[in-house]
Amino acid sequence: MKKRPLLDNDSQLLQVLALSEDATAIYHTDQMVIAFANDAIIRIWGKDRSVIGKTIEEALPELHDQPFKQIFLDVMRTGITYQSDNMPADLVVDGKRQTFYFDFKYRAIKNEAGETYCVMNTARDVTARYLGQKAIAEAERREQDLNEELAASNEELVASNEELAASNEELTSLNEELSAMNDELQQATQQVSLLNKNLKYSEDNLNFAIDAANLGTWDLDPSMMSFAGNERLRNWFGLRPYQEIPLDQATNVIFDQDRERVLAAIERAMDYQSGGLYDIKYTIMNPITGIPRKVRAKGKALFDENGQATRFSGTLQDITEEEQTRVELEESRKGLELAMEAARLGAYKLDLKLGKMSCSAQFKHNFGLTEQDKFDFSDMMEVVHADFKQYVMLQVEKAIAEKQIYNAEYPILWPDGTEHWVRVSGLPTYNHSGEAVYMMGVSFDITEQRRDDLRKNDFIGMVSHELKTPLTSLKGYVQVLHGKASKVKDEFASGMLSKVNNQVNKMNAMINGFLSISRLESGKILLVMEEFALDQLIAEVIDENEVLFPVHHIEFHRCEGLMLNADRDKIGHVVSNLISNAAKYSSAESVIEIHCSREGDEAIVSVKDSGIGIPAEDHGRLFERYYRVESNNLISGFGIGLYLSAEIIERHHGRIWVESEVGKGSVFHFSLPLL
Repeated sequence: MKKRPLLDNDSQLLQVLALSEDATAIYHTDQMVIAFANDAIIRIWGKDRSVIGKTIEEALPELHDQPFKQIFLDVMRTGITYQSDNMPADLVVDGKRQTFYFDFKYRAIKNEAGETYCVMNTARDVTARYLGQKAIAEAERREQDLNEELAASNEELVASNEELAASNEELTSLNEELSAMNDELQQATQQVSLLNKNLKYSEDNLNFAIDAANLGTWDLDPSMMSFAGNERLRNWFGLRPYQEIPLDQATNVIFDQDRERVLAAIERAMDYQSGGLYDIKYTIMNPITGIPRKVRAKGKALFDENGQATRFSGTLQDITEEEQTRVELEESRKGLELAMEAARLGAYKLDLKLGKMSCSAQFKHNFGLTEQDKFDFSDMMEVVHADFKQYVMLQVEKAIAEKQIYNAEYPILWPDGTEHWVRVSGLPTYNHSGEAVYMMGVSFDITEQRRDDLRKNDFIGMVSHELKTPLTSLKGYVQVLHGKASKVKDEFASGMLSKVNNQVNKMNAMINGFLSISRLESGKILLVMEEFALDQLIAEVIDENEVLFPVHHIEFHRCEGLMLNADRDKIGHVVSNLISNAAKYSSAESVIEIHCSREGDEAIVSVKDSGIGIPAEDHGRLFERYYRVESNNLISGFGIGLYLSAEIIERHHGRIWVESEVGKGSVFHFSLPLL
């Protein structure tokens, strides 16, 4: 089972890494895109946060001819962590190319299937330490050379004394040679003094680097097995200043469950065959303060020509906070998985290039499969109901093109032959070129919810159907009474009956709307496709609405020659509904403008009013079932007209949207494919 990676979904995890003092970055894709970088590593690079989202070569072009990208690709390919100490890197800092040295690590981040999907880079600037060590080594070499020169000089001096005893005649020349040798010795002494000063300077720099890195240093004498360290380490271990203690006494502060493991690692490091390397994590308890501390010890043993350890020293790093962060991250990951499992949310990741999909066990369960069943994107599309396949692909393409969340609800066929409904959401991920590469999201089984909706719609349809019969009779009675009142010229009764007739018409329209919703969501609404001219249909709808809304002026900007293959009655219903809305939400004597035009392979129809307008936060929900803007409560309605219109347009593979500003009116648009 492949788990959804935490990297793109849990912002708390990234916040924790962002607060870490250790320089940390996360890269992904073969282009080595910087998916995350905390402030520590950005300072090292000498850049700002604009590097995030760029490839490493775009962000740090000076690394182009350096091996870091190849190392990253090797880790991505093999999944094997790469670690190096004192690695040189040329960086441009403050406009100047400089060489720095780092202890760094590229660690492969894998999902539970063992696949590497990104690499975490941790780095520590050890330039001062490296230069200090280099200076010390150089000083030791020079001192050795000087000692060899001094030994040679001493040998020459002995030979000179022997020659002086053998021949007084050569005394003068020998004295001159001795004087010259004394001059050389004086120069050598001065050189030793200078080397000692340089050594002291290097030691000061090294101590500064150790202190800046918050490191403890330790030294073990293999012959005496005595243990000592710097002030910070003595504080951690509860030692007195300058105190050296036996190794077994020093290890008493190590937790019981770690002690044997540490002693075994020390013994192994002092074995010549091991190479002398020592790297281990363990917990200590300060005997004075009682404060526990998680530490990481790193060191190296030196050996003589007989393979015996002569010195064993290294550093100790406090990793308490790092370990605590790791534990918190793991707990957060488990909590997220538990929440998704409790909510029966299935996670997936779709490679938009290859069409390959990885998904969780719950995702498979939502499609009627077991965790062991193979399930790819092609398998998923195979079980989608035939009437919804195109709809699903259009929603995916729309989300990618408009860089928005993908949402779709559709029926699927389980392996046992039963029909179920799922809701699937996702968010596209783009590379540095703006090209969509992945879609990650969740699925949820909404079968019961959908069945409840269908039962409710069946009830609404049944009630609406039953109401139409008495309402039809009532309308007939009102029309008869209105005719009689008109004959006897009873203006009061005639006016009241006209109002009653208008209310009956409104009620009839609402019942028809509910019936349409019921049929639409029950799958019983059918599209009767025919070819017709768009401008002729709009003109007919305007004629009908001018009678209903005599106090408004409707202006039509015609568009001849646009032919559609669609359900003429239902498209007419959409236009009529938009005109009705424009009239309801704008003042008397105002103008309603209707435009139609061609854009590419689509016909665009727009209905513009100068009414009260719609707040921006309501634009995205206007076409939801029963949704009404809160500020429009004084105007009657159930919020079904725009929902029906949107469903009709979508069934015709078109689009519907609104442009509006409060106090400045609204423009409703819809598009339909042309013949």
